[in-house]
Amino acid sequence: MKISFIIKNLWVMLVIVFLVPASTFPQSRINVEKLIEIDVSSDTVKSPTLFQNAYIHTELLQYLAQETAVTVSLNDSLRANDFKLKAYRTFQNYQKTQEQNSDEANLTILETLKSDLEKAIQLNPNDRRVKLLLNFCYVRMEVILRNQERWKEYIQITTNRLQLTDPKIQYFSYISLGNVYSSLQEIALAREAFNRAVELLFEFYCDSLEDGNQKYLTALYGALRGRGTCEEKLYLDEAARRSMEHAVVIAPDEHKAGIQQQIEKTLLWDGGNLKALEKRNKALLLFQKKEYKTAKSLLAELLPQLKTFRARAEIERYIAQLEFFYLGSNYQALNRMWRIVKQYPQQIAMSDTAIDSTYQIYSNTYAQMCYFQGIQEQRINRLRMAYIYFARAAEMESPSQYQAACNLAILLTTDSRNIMHADDVIHYGTQAWNNGNANLHHNLKRSLARSLARAYQQKGAFEKATEWLVSSYSIAND
Repeated sequence: MKISFIIKNLWVMLVIVFLVPASTFPQSRINVEKLIEIDVSSDTVKSPTLFQNAYIHTELLQYLAQETAVTVSLNDSLRANDFKLKAYRTFQNYQKTQEQNSDEANLTILETLKSDLEKAIQLNPNDRRVKLLLNFCYVRMEVILRNQERWKEYIQITTNRLQLTDPKIQYFSYISLGNVYSSLQEIALAREAFNRAVELLFEFYCDSLEDGNQKYLTALYGALRGRGTCEEKLYLDEAARRSMEHAVVIAPDEHKAGIQQQIEKTLLWDGGNLKALEKRNKALLLFQKKEYKTAKSLLAELLPQLKTFRARAEIERYIAQLEFFYLGSNYQALNRMWRIVKQYPQQIAMSDTAIDSTYQIYSNTYAQMCYFQGIQEQRINRLRMAYIYFARAAEMESPSQYQAACNLAILLTTDSRNIMHADDVIHYGTQAWNNGNANLHHNLKRSLARSLARAYQQKGAFEKATEWLVSSYSIAND
């Protein structure tokens, strides 16, 4: 009897729910919101697990249907609250133990927190508090992953976080992503990230940039330089040059020289010939790895592809160094360097540009080669060739100049087959003594002083000869 009575009344209640207009029920919005409110500081959910009557059930359904901001079912909302409660407990545990835990232990807790929060967001995308806590979780994970250089996981977490954060503050994350992608050689993705950072800075902080706000100018400089470097590696010559030229304008003072040098050494190298630049860099890497023959072959292949004399001179110098110091082709290397030293001033003058420090580098290289070749020729008793190379090195302003002059003066006095030219000995010997004395070994100093004594003796200047002879005995051993 009781069961049949309940069934009969249940039909009546269902008829009331579906036939009576919703407007006949009194509205109590605040009370309805409380039905699905959750207090994350306790274990109890304040919404009833069973609705006692059809009136409450109907009113709640009407409220959910009318509330445009709520797009989830009641069941999903309650499930989301369960995940949120679990996440809050995990968060409290993290706060209590993070300082004592290792990075790995903290990362494990944060992974659990992230999992529950992501499930809550999936069920209820409109929960602002869950989004804030999830964002915090992502930031803490980023710090640990960055410190451990776990870049692929870092990229995934940062990408997830960008979906939650305000676009106004996303520029920094995109710059960070660009740097990480660059380190992983994902150059296209790196350029895309840097470019997005530039777009966001101009979209939201254009006025601040125009007013010279240093914070945003520094960020823009980093994004532009990063983008330019990526464009250079992608052979986007014009785009790379524009990015770098814009970057150098707003660069901090301490970075201006560096970026200007980067522009000159890369984007302006051989008129922006970036493919040739890459081949040059590859050859220099082989040079460093001591793969000398392969490096020389690659550099030789590069020569016909170059547009400017400056670039050709640079590559010729690298080839000459390989030939002279590592491959045993000394004479070929010397002839190659002599052509560069002889042609450089004329070629640069034709291009209406001033001779720069590069010419001194080439002169120094050639003088050093001549000095070392003079020593080799002297060791195998080819004294005439030794004279020639020592004399060439002694006539060029370089670190090798005075050592070469010293060796030449000594050679002119010790060669029994040579009729000593006293004036030459005095010229080169005095030059070496007055200018290179501090860098000469004591044995060379002693020999040089005796050579000068002999030269003055031959000229009949016996007092001067005596002075130099006495000086030779006063030089102490080191």
